[in-house]
Amino acid sequence: MIEEKYNIIYVKSKRYYKIDLSVRSVDFEYSTPYLLKVDDYEIKEASWNRLILKLAEFLNKYNPKTKESLLTIKNDWGKQAVFSTQQKSNFKEFDYGLFINVNHTSVHAVWTIQLLLSEWGINLAECQLYIHRQPRGEIAEVINYYTEKNLIQFKEYMGFATSMQPEQIDKVITLLKTINNKLCPKIFSRSGYNNIFVLDEYLFYDKMRKDMMIYINNHYVDKPIFRNNCNKSLNYLGKFYKQILR
Repeated sequence: MIEEKYNIIYVKSKRYYKIDLSVRSVDFEYSTPYLLKVDDYEIKEASWNRLILKLAEFLNKYNPKTKESLLTIKNDWGKQAVFSTQQKSNFKEFDYGLFINVNHTSVHAVWTIQLLLSEWGINLAECQLYIHRQPRGEIAEVINYYTEKNLIQFKEYMGFATSMQPEQIDKVITLLKTINNKLCPKIFSRSGYNNIFVLDEYLFYDKMRKDMMIYINNHYVDKPIFRNNCNKSLNYLGKFYKQILR
């Protein structure tokens, strides 16, 4: 099962990855946090910088360190101090008149979480971190699995939700694949959401659909039939997603 292989869990329709904090990894680009469990304490947070701050506040309340000891904590990848007496850019107010550095990429944010837990003597193997990955941050095997799964379900949905014949449904799917493979890389070249077949939240799709139609209407002015077919096909996929995504 793909879920067991990659430690995927579902919360409603959204999929989250359980991260082994005892291992240092760089595989966190295009990700956001969801839940961090430390002993019986849980932090639900979708922002890396807020998660770092909340974790530090919890740890120092759980086992207070002195101001002086906090100022000695430095990361080992840039030799930067985690705490400062001065409020610099992207430093958050902490305690003792100190500020905590939360200016990190997603990779360094996870490393900072591991650093903080280690500094407070927490067993990393016993902590649980769950993250959400945008499609661009998921590996090919996972993308292929959800693409195939969703296209099978979409074809079944079209069969009972419309009066289309199988060959008509196949044409809709072929057009959607063309949009996904040829246009999405151009439209969403800088976005983590670059695949319309593997989404796990309807609002993500709805925004992508609107952006795709703006692009199609602007770039295919002289092809009204193509524009109309794209609009219809994307709307069919939207109605499908509205049924299965919660």
